[in-house]
Amino acid sequence: MTVTCPVCGTARPDRELRSYAREHGFGHYLYAVLDIDPDGIRTYREPTAADHAAVEQAEILAESLDGYPDGTSPIPDELVTRSQFRTLRSLTYGIDTWAGMFTPRQRLVLGVLTQAVRSAHVAMLESGTEPERAQALATYLGLAVDRVVDYNSSFVTWRPTVEAPRSTFPQQSIRMAWDFTEIDPFSDGPSGWSSALNWITQSLRHCAAATEGNPSQVQRANAQHLPFADGEFDAVIIDPPYYDAFQYGDLSDFFYVWLKRSIGHLYPELFATALTPKRAEVIQNRAQRDSAEYISRDEFEARLQRALDEVARVVADDGIVSLVFAHTDNAAWEHLLRALRRAGLKVTTSWPMQSERTGRTTDNVGSVLASSVVLVCRKVGNSIDGFYDDVVRDLDARIAERLAVFDDMKLSGADYFVSAIGPAFEVFARYSRVLRLSGDEVGVDELMVLARQAVARHATRSLTGGESLERLDSRALFYLTWRWAYDGLAIPADEAYMLCRAFDLHLDALTVRGGLIRKSGSDYKLLGPHERRGITLGQRPSWVDVMHSACLLYDEGRRQELDALLGASGAGTEPAFWALVTAVTQLLPEGSRERTLLLGLGGNRDDLAERAAKYSPDFEELTLFGTQP
Repeated sequence: MTVTCPVCGTARPDRELRSYAREHGFGHYLYAVLDIDPDGIRTYREPTAADHAAVEQAEILAESLDGYPDGTSPIPDELVTRSQFRTLRSLTYGIDTWAGMFTPRQRLVLGVLTQAVRSAHVAMLESGTEPERAQALATYLGLAVDRVVDYNSSFVTWRPTVEAPRSTFPQQSIRMAWDFTEIDPFSDGPSGWSSALNWITQSLRHCAAATEGNPSQVQRANAQHLPFADGEFDAVIIDPPYYDAFQYGDLSDFFYVWLKRSIGHLYPELFATALTPKRAEVIQNRAQRDSAEYISRDEFEARLQRALDEVARVVADDGIVSLVFAHTDNAAWEHLLRALRRAGLKVTTSWPMQSERTGRTTDNVGSVLASSVVLVCRKVGNSIDGFYDDVVRDLDARIAERLAVFDDMKLSGADYFVSAIGPAFEVFARYSRVLRLSGDEVGVDELMVLARQAVARHATRSLTGGESLERLDSRALFYLTWRWAYDGLAIPADEAYMLCRAFDLHLDALTVRGGLIRKSGSDYKLLGPHERRGITLGQRPSWVDVMHSACLLYDEGRRQELDALLGASGAGTEPAFWALVTAVTQLLPEGSRERTLLLGLGGNRDDLAERAAKYSPDFEELTLFGTQP
């Protein structure tokens, strides 16, 4: 990776830029100002001398801010946790304090606002406001300041399509930004003080309405050692961390350091540490492996087990546990099922839930979905052993029933697969063990494969029709299912492996020269006909390989070879083959190269079928066909 000077065009390795930044730091250059007049007319202009002078004056004023009585600095000078450079990318450029994430003018504005919250609290007490009310109001003001913080850092980028700033966290990480936006927090708009107060007000009204007549209590505690009696709750609702998908504690520090300055004195027990406490955090983190902060996958799973054990302990015998989970890693789901069983909990029903706001991105997109699954659990009563064949029938019936509902909810792709895990858990939970007739126990990983197979059958049946489904081979069904679930996206190795298992295919066999898949780093990408090199057809070719070869032959005008291919393979007169062509075409986006090729092939179905029907060579001729795009 290189960086290029916009003036002279010199390119240098990115590592040199990082090294320079760590040694010397970066400056800031104001290069544009947006004026908005009372009528909402927007004008972009170059900064004036007065604009530049204001920037310099802000730096002087920021340095002159008074510290707090307890010795806390007015601007967050706490060090960023250095081992978390994978999540806090600014660390690799030498930005190693939280103050370093803000320009001097941003630090000044936020420093003054946090001091103003403290002053407002003092003024309320002096005017006779009840201490508890004054504390509550000051807390809401502190939260409003943190809303402004989110839109007023040097990582806030501009959205030109809507002419508005993004927040610091359009994804759950801090990414380096080379051009950013400073806001005027006291102007009207979605990122200023008025907007922040509106968000807090809306949240308060919602919470007040939801808890009317039954006030709630917020309490911080260690999930692995809950301070509650056995059976104290009728229901426990939890949303546990998804392994290393989000680094909750380290990202929370961005807000914590400002809250500590605005309202930390009102909650000394909650702000006793320099940064958020993470020693007992139930998470797998991405910290450097040899650092004190590192929490491994095994340690996370042990902590999650202790937390679920505690949940099972504090819920009443006839109570329910509602658990939200979303992850594409099948091993994560397998461990969750084992952990629930060990905790004495069984899944009784489940529902998919839209859990990510539209347009929101995530840092670890391969692991997180637009939908989460809500698992409703109860304590395990008496259960019996189940036999493999019975479980498969139960699973097919239950998933078919629920997937029809999911169709109405417009779920698709990876979300469809994950949402089907809930109904699968419901079936598995009916039995203490699942056994083969030989007496061997079926592992949780095998049960997950069964669930995936049931989803794949449902999806491909709806795409091709039941009769065509029976005529399509596993390789063709695999291709169709991938296109349906992930389109052209690369997917993690685990996801690709599990999808192969659902069709009794081997991932390695699909990544050979001329294969259906290409490995790219740790991910795998499905290939269209124009992307494959050297497709070879044997005596019993898969319909998808015939389809891809036919696309290329048709596109190149090699009609005699195309006739021979469709005739010798039987594809030309096979309705299932043309059903596959139609289904894949419908799944592909407008303008894609593969869709164009398939439209050409499928649009001439009648003529091609008629020509293929007249061609009847020895079947061995298929071994001669090979396409070299």
